[in-house]
Amino acid sequence: MHITFKQTLEDFKQDLARRLTLEGKAINFWSVLSIITSKGVTSVLLYRLKRYFYYKNNLILKSAVRLLKFPEFHYCHNELDPRAIIAPGLVLSDMGGVSLGFSVIIGKNCTFMGKATPTLGAMEGIDLMNDRIRIGDYCVIGHNVKVINPVTIADGVQIKPNSVLMTSVKESGTIIAGFPAKSVGIVPMTLIKSWSPILSQTLAMSH
Repeated sequence: MHITFKQTLEDFKQDLARRLTLEGKAINFWSVLSIITSKGVTSVLLYRLKRYFYYKNNLILKSAVRLLKFPEFHYCHNELDPRAIIAPGLVLSDMGGVSLGFSVIIGKNCTFMGKATPTLGAMEGIDLMNDRIRIGDYCVIGHNVKVINPVTIADGVQIKPNSVLMTSVKESGTIIAGFPAKSVGIVPMTLIKSWSPILSQTLAMSH
């Protein structure tokens, strides 16, 4: 797989821009400076760099992947496999606890609100090397969510906190909750694209 440094920077610029947008901040130098060392932003940057280094045919750069795991785990408290395929616009909250393995494919402009683990269970019929968990664009994964099995999640799906999702979600804008997680509503994609889960969480915590 060929990944250029230019593309890595472009992807991270989109990650940054979306984080600022979700926080209701202007996209400028001072705003970037105010969030660049936050745990969520740092974790996304480390993932982008690890992925770039991992696919370079250079032993020194590949060894850097292992070095970057230390700040990712000990400072950010996340684990994002460089083989995971994550489109631009990724936003991680600063709560940590997000674990994304090599089997995950994530669309653009997705948000992880806290501890979350999409994983392939060691169950009969699951090919751990080839099956994938596919998450669409503009999805919001709540705190303490588990996604189990090689499921496909449509665009704009919101998985509520403490849910365990074990089956695919086919309809865009579906709100999922419970254990096992089931649909509890549908939201139009136009509203999902303009909604900020970061600001909503901040407002909820202030009351």
